[in-house]
Amino acid sequence: MQNIQSIGGGYFIYNNPSLTTCSVYSVCNHLLHHPDQIQVEDNAPGCNTQEEIEAGCEGIAVLATVRLDYNGDCHADTSDGHAEGILLRLSGPIQQVLRPTQSDGTAHFGYLDSGPFSLSLPQLPTQNWAICQDTFWFQADTIQDTLRATFLLKPLNQSTDGSTYRMEATKYDNGTLTATALENCGGFTPGFITAYWLHDGLRNYDFDCREIRNAYDPNQKTAI
Repeated sequence: MQNIQSIGGGYFIYNNPSLTTCSVYSVCNHLLHHPDQIQVEDNAPGCNTQEEIEAGCEGIAVLATVRLDYNGDCHADTSDGHAEGILLRLSGPIQQVLRPTQSDGTAHFGYLDSGPFSLSLPQLPTQNWAICQDTFWFQADTIQDTLRATFLLKPLNQSTDGSTYRMEATKYDNGTLTATALENCGGFTPGFITAYWLHDGLRNYDFDCREIRNAYDPNQKTAI
């Protein structure tokens, strides 16, 4: 492969079980300028993935991690979960790479460009998740070892208390109205609201708004 001077169009390196070295100038240069036009698989270790080739191109090893910060405090801790399948973008003056996170929430890159570069999450924020820090910037000439960066995603608009509004109207068998109820059993609006026509209600009707937690139906609430 050392004799390859340049590469045009797509480039495929596969089914070479004895091939361990692919990090030659032509391949590294192609990875830098056209990372989406190269396919690498089923070779020997060292030449079996783009990440392995990037690591041998004398670039900067980059390990990015995306974690789910369930408590929303934007601090990494043991309760965080792995975020799989989240697209990470590495952007330099020339090199532009998109790579999804693996099952452990990590994505590996090799920065082959020069000058400053960034890591970001192009798919986020979403309706349910916000990013504690949306973009990391780095100076390539200050990095001596593997660069590690962790993104934390905090949940939005996710209430765990089963809060809901419920409207109900109750009638006797003869069709006359006996009671109506409008309830807000907590959640984003604190406090309890229960309104009845108590002068028409039965004796077992009450002001109490009782939440049923851990129910199969999050709207399963009652006011009796």
